[in-house]
Amino acid sequence: MKKLEWYQHSIEEVLAHLQASASGLTGQEAKARLDKYGLNQLLSKKRESKFLIFVKQFKSPLIYILLLAVLISFFVGKTTNALVILFVLCSNAVMGFIQESRAQSTMDSLKELSSPKAKVVRSGGVTEIATKDLVPGDIILVESGSRVPADARIIESVRLQVDEAALTGESQPVYKITDSIKLEATIGDRLNMLFAGTVIASGRGKAVVIATGMNTEIGKIAGIIQSAPEVKTPFQCRMEAFGKIIILVVLAQVTFAFIVGWFLRRLPFYEIFMVVLSQTVSSIPEGLPVAVTVALAVGMQRMAKRKAFVRKLAAVEGLGSATFICSDKTGTLTQNEMTSRRIATMNQVIEITGAGYNPQGEFLVDANKIKPLENEEIKLLLETASLCNNAQLKERQDGNSGFKTSGDPTEIAYLAAAVKAGINPEELNARFPRVDEIPFESHIQMMATRHKLSDNKTTIYVKGAPEKIVEICGYYLEGGKITELTDPLRKEILLSSERMAKDALRVLAFGFSEDSNARSVKFDWDFLKGKLIFSGLIGNIDPPRQEAKEAIRICKNAGIKIVMITGDHLLTAEAVALELGIRKKDDEGITGDLLDHMTDEELEGVVKNFTVFARIEPKHKYRIVKALQRQNEVVAMTGDGVNDAPALAAADIGVAMGITGTDVAKESSSMVIADDNFATIVDAVKEGRGITANMRKTILYLLCSSSTEILVLITTLAIGVPLPLFALQILWINLVTDGALTVNLIMEPKEDVMNHPPDKKNEPLLTKRLIKLLSFRAPIMAAGIIGLFIYEINRGMPLVYCRSVAFTTLAVTQWLNGINCRSDTRSIFQMPFFGNKYLLLGLTSAITLHFAVLYVPFLQNIFSTVAFNLTDWIKIIIAGSSIFWLEEARKFIANLRLFRIGKN
Repeated sequence: MKKLEWYQHSIEEVLAHLQASASGLTGQEAKARLDKYGLNQLLSKKRESKFLIFVKQFKSPLIYILLLAVLISFFVGKTTNALVILFVLCSNAVMGFIQESRAQSTMDSLKELSSPKAKVVRSGGVTEIATKDLVPGDIILVESGSRVPADARIIESVRLQVDEAALTGESQPVYKITDSIKLEATIGDRLNMLFAGTVIASGRGKAVVIATGMNTEIGKIAGIIQSAPEVKTPFQCRMEAFGKIIILVVLAQVTFAFIVGWFLRRLPFYEIFMVVLSQTVSSIPEGLPVAVTVALAVGMQRMAKRKAFVRKLAAVEGLGSATFICSDKTGTLTQNEMTSRRIATMNQVIEITGAGYNPQGEFLVDANKIKPLENEEIKLLLETASLCNNAQLKERQDGNSGFKTSGDPTEIAYLAAAVKAGINPEELNARFPRVDEIPFESHIQMMATRHKLSDNKTTIYVKGAPEKIVEICGYYLEGGKITELTDPLRKEILLSSERMAKDALRVLAFGFSEDSNARSVKFDWDFLKGKLIFSGLIGNIDPPRQEAKEAIRICKNAGIKIVMITGDHLLTAEAVALELGIRKKDDEGITGDLLDHMTDEELEGVVKNFTVFARIEPKHKYRIVKALQRQNEVVAMTGDGVNDAPALAAADIGVAMGITGTDVAKESSSMVIADDNFATIVDAVKEGRGITANMRKTILYLLCSSSTEILVLITTLAIGVPLPLFALQILWINLVTDGALTVNLIMEPKEDVMNHPPDKKNEPLLTKRLIKLLSFRAPIMAAGIIGLFIYEINRGMPLVYCRSVAFTTLAVTQWLNGINCRSDTRSIFQMPFFGNKYLLLGLTSAITLHFAVLYVPFLQNIFSTVAFNLTDWIKIIIAGSSIFWLEEARKFIANLRLFRIGKN
């Protein structure tokens, strides 16, 4: 059996090759194989050690500059400066380390391993073991509802059907066989195989394990995904670019300081170095790494409360930058509970009320309530749907309200409709026991069951695609009479089916046939053709989530385009999209088979023109993501299956489903939605945008602080007066004063962040608006400090006093500018005073600590400060508060202009 393809060989050959038998392995054999093949579990992408996660927090151009400043400070004997900077850097690293470790722990707790236990045959007896202990050669037992724990070759099958959607994307359960398949077959066509991670839809079976862990089909896909490089979020790119700008600013300042100090003012080298160190410290917003880490961590926690679990900190902001959200339909935009909504017989249409699997509702004809069991055609149609059915619907007996379901959602909906009519499916099946079945197969699109009426009489019930059923039906039932079905009537049935499909209903047709001697005749489709009696159509709908409709409206208002990507039929997808507001009435969708014939360039040309993609396979999702990204779109993609993993990994923000999602999908994603709800994704977008907005406020505040310090130092160096600030004083402002405010600015309640388009992918962190605000505020703040410093110098006051005045005036401007930064459009007097209690607490802390520096003797010695009297404070507050009043005036004028424009 060289180069063995398991599905191509007989059961005997497979067992012989694996040195296994129907009685199973012995405990000793199993242990030896476990040592050889390893545990049956997927290996997560190799995680960084705790040490590397900590070290990674230092990977930033800003951090590199600060580390250089630490080394230089140690070299010239400024140990205090060095230790302060080092303390802040380590604090930031610890915070980032804790948050990323928490993220990993959260994902570990969310993981759903394929199946915690597996039934196996060991030493001739059936036992349960942990799935991780399965080995090749083990004989496993599977039944309806169980998850397949490993790849296996089927050796016994009893009406065995498997839901392989997670692996292949095939929406219908696959009927399994035991015979060998000689021709080469794709995974979806290997009908004698079971694959890890798939689910038994119905029936039972026995199989021999042929591969475990990373050697399974799902493991091979996981391995490919884990080797793929990670996509940087827009925020990470912006931070890198911003760090490079800071480096250029530092170099420019150092050069300027050296030229002026050495060549013009002839200062000693040590003094020039102190100027350069002060300017370097001024240029770098030391609080930014801390603020960014805190902002993302806060965003992660807020999202978790909304059932969105973020795996990577940067994804918090990334989701706020999304321009496209490509969403699944079933379960995400809809409730994932099929509901029978409409029945169509040959002479009337009946609407059914109620929603979901709860069997409570009414039957209406022209809005009038009817008793369905009094109508023979409706009763027969519902009985057909209940008998030609492998699902179960039972009232819970565990004390909880509701109903316990199992099986295909479409079939569960038929049972719920029957119960609404007064039919008891369990009693019905007991009266008419099933004696034979032709299982549903995707290429045939029909299913048939045969039921015993008496010793020599059976009835056959069928269901399937309308076009298939009408083709094999020779008669129809109307008014209790059986009449020949003509071609014009067949067309009328199909038109009725199409009308139902346009209303987002998933339609199946039903038929029956009584046979007095059926047991002696072969039960197949050839036998049934022409004998069946058409009984009617039933239209099901997966009701849209009401909260999704509002969420989509919010996204549109926010400039985010929503695209529905589904494996469902085009008409159904279009109808649901229309109801949800994703598409307009005249817009058309596109199907996956058309995408197959498009080049990447052609796909780029059309991908933005459609909002509905139907009959889509996982491979199409990946192409759609890449086509949008090549046009600079920031794409969030949802997915749950193994084959969705490449698209999730490729997307800017991959969003995996928490309920239906496979482990591979979750590992490939940036975020996991615990409730599979589209509205939760939009809530996460709001949080992402809110965090981005607050980060911009923080960046504006920090840059105002740094720019003010730079202007003060450069101006005083140029005009020839002593430096008003020491490096340690600047560090105190940047780390303590700014630190107390920036971290708490992040906690500012969200403003209306969903009323404008998302940032462009290539938009820098320092936007034009931020530059304008910075250009307005920084000179005002610097002018107040320089003016008061020179005033005190000219009065002949001691230099230590003058520097203390400049130092404290800088602190006052920062306190008040922090208040200004709560909003760049609304006056502070229009905002709730306690709207951000964290900022008030931070402001109180900053003021208290600064008073300590001025009035505590040993701190006075460290920071070279003196105490002030009341007169000193009045001068400082007047000079420092100029930024507050002038910024309030700017907001007033700007809002007055906007008001006038609005009135006109």
